[in-house]
Amino acid sequence: MAAIDDLKNLLSLDIRQLETLAETLHKEKSCLSGSDTKTLDTLTREKNAVLEEIRGRAKQKIHALVAMGFRPESGDPSRFIRSAGLNDLYALWQEADTKLRECHMLNENNGRII
Repeated sequence: MAAIDDLKNLLSLDIRQLETLAETLHKEKSCLSGSDTKTLDTLTREKNAVLEEIRGRAKQKIHALVAMGFRPESGDPSRFIRSAGLNDLYALWQEADTKLRECHMLNENNGRII
């Protein structure tokens, strides 16, 4: 059970930070239309720091999943979570995935503006 709680905590942190990242990306988009390079530089540093923390937690999430019996070569972690009947955990996983995809799309749009 500790691994499940750890994974829930890690996913909750991801969700909060992905919300922060989305806000940062919206601010970045606004700065890209202007010429405020100082603010843009600050936002880029903030974005990179959040991404580094999220990447670091990805390894922790895999370790927690393995402790729960997940085998990385067996496929997608969300299938494992769903098949284990861990509905609360699955909902968190899906929410984090949705927010990650949103941030990815925002970042790609900002890249096109550049």
